[in-house]
Amino acid sequence: MSIATQIVKDMNTAREQVIAMCGFEESELNQLQWEGAIQCLEKVLQSDAHGIAELPKTPAFWAWWREQWYRRDIAFIENLRFDSFFLKYTCALPGQSIRIMMDSQSALQAMYMMYHRISESNPLINSYSMEVSFHCLIKELASKK
Repeated sequence: MSIATQIVKDMNTAREQVIAMCGFEESELNQLQWEGAIQCLEKVLQSDAHGIAELPKTPAFWAWWREQWYRRDIAFIENLRFDSFFLKYTCALPGQSIRIMMDSQSALQAMYMMYHRISESNPLINSYSMEVSFHCLIKELASKK
């Protein structure tokens, strides 16, 4: 199996885990991912309306965005713990160590969305590596023109 095939398989497995734990429908997760991509572009590109409109039309952008989403899925999954005494999940907010107990699927969904929220306070979004990888994507797309 090639590395690319294994990565796609891992991404799909993480997605299936999120759907099973949080109770999302596939279409809901697709919508969240789409909205997150647009919010990310608006945050990074700010007043570049052309870039915000054109980047989502490129396969390279979506490959990059799926990888970014997958990284946050993995961070969420790795932070999620099942408390066998209380029979509930606990999870730390992104970048924090205090664990929060969640007693419903809607609470799990809310925590999942915290891991994917495009905001200044989310260390998973405001990471140097994400910024560098975005600029590499732009450079790669510019060189193809």
